[in-house]
Amino acid sequence: DILYESRKALKAQVLTDFISEMTTPTTPKKDKWTIFVDGSSNSQGSGAGIILENGEGVLIEVSLGLAFPTTNNQAEYEAFLAGLRLAEDM
Repeated sequence: DILYESRKALKAQVLTDFISEMTTPTTPKKDKWTIFVDGSSNSQGSGAGIILENGEGVLIEVSLGLAFPTTNNQAEYEAFLAGLRLAEDM
């Protein structure tokens, strides 16, 4: 004969304990860099700002003046490309 037995509810603390035991702690990687870029354009010219930050909190800040007329979107794109070039050199 087959008998049906309902499953008992799982206590929240048991689930929390299981998740904390099975999850590996994440440590910041030293070789991981985060890039922040901003670009802007107006009638006086256009420029870009780049910040690179690693997992240890080291910051590299660079500002660029673009020698050609751009829109705001183009300045943002140029900032991103310059940031990628800078990150590649790291």
